[in-house]
Amino acid sequence: MLGFVRNRWIKFTVFTALLTLFIILSGLQPSAIRAGVMAELALIALLLQKRVNIVNIVALTVVLVMIYSPAVIFSAGFQMSVASIIGISLLFNPFQYGLSMLLPVRLWFREGLIVSLALTFAASVIVSPIVAYYFSIFSVVSPLTNLLTIPIMSIAMIWAFCSLIFVPINWGIATTFAAATTICIQVIESINAWTVDKQIAAVQSPELSLPVAVISSIALVYILVSNTKRQAMFRLCVTSVFMVLTVLILKPEITMWNTFTRGETIPLVAKRMYVNTTIVPLKEGLTAVLITDRKMHQYPLGDPYFKSYLESLNDSLLVGVCGNASEWIAVQVRNNHPKTRIFTCPLPLQKEFIIQNRNTASVSIF
Repeated sequence: MLGFVRNRWIKFTVFTALLTLFIILSGLQPSAIRAGVMAELALIALLLQKRVNIVNIVALTVVLVMIYSPAVIFSAGFQMSVASIIGISLLFNPFQYGLSMLLPVRLWFREGLIVSLALTFAASVIVSPIVAYYFSIFSVVSPLTNLLTIPIMSIAMIWAFCSLIFVPINWGIATTFAAATTICIQVIESINAWTVDKQIAAVQSPELSLPVAVISSIALVYILVSNTKRQAMFRLCVTSVFMVLTVLILKPEITMWNTFTRGETIPLVAKRMYVNTTIVPLKEGLTAVLITDRKMHQYPLGDPYFKSYLESLNDSLLVGVCGNASEWIAVQVRNNHPKTRIFTCPLPLQKEFIIQNRNTASVSIF
């Protein structure tokens, strides 16, 4: 868009202003700040006619962001954002070469498929163990899902930005772009809902997800850094056998639905993105649900999958809430589940749940 500007410094200044606006509009998310600082450092290097080294830029970005906000290092979003860029910068080219050997068929979309898979695998190799550590889930279908959703999300971001630009100019055009963005996001949500609904969509267990994620990442690197096609096929066969044996030994079959509907009477702790939840079957036909926000004073944020799970229960629900997001989820459940009562959970009860449930089953709903 700024290609018509001949002066490099003017172009850099305009780009910096637009990038800053975009980061502010995105809510100053840690991943957006990381991406913005990286873009600025890369452009400064190009302006000064220096060689751009991605690993050095990532390292300097982490240092600068931590100087500004030291607590950001504890942000899961920031950690995953940095890890994905490191994975891409180090492994994208080897993975692209390895996939080109494993996919020798000449198709019109071959190059695009290889690039997309290499990008996804390079990022997920480091990110998957972090996701498994924080959220107790390892996604099996994420590479396929990313192939479908990333292009759609890229289009949605462009249209959303166009909508923001046209708001002060023409409300009708801005609304049209916003509607197109909404359609893209709905398509992405439908794809995600369809893929995660499958039985083999993910490993959901605090005990098994992390080891499975680490083993899968090591196996992926082992296969795709092969030097020849014959070596890659041999490593693929060895890794497949090893993964099957690992699954048979670890048996990663724990899900919230299977565990909770087998008549279990122990509390279950569900760690979600915005809330923490403890589900306790009190007696036949009555279930208590304690929902607490993971961050204080956050905005009312929904959780459609957790909401759908609670609505699917036939029991009467006694829902205790603490925080804006938890209250928002509980109200949505009550609107569709007539046997739901909501109360504000007192702090002593929250502490009692935390103490009693430290050794209880902890699983994730997706």
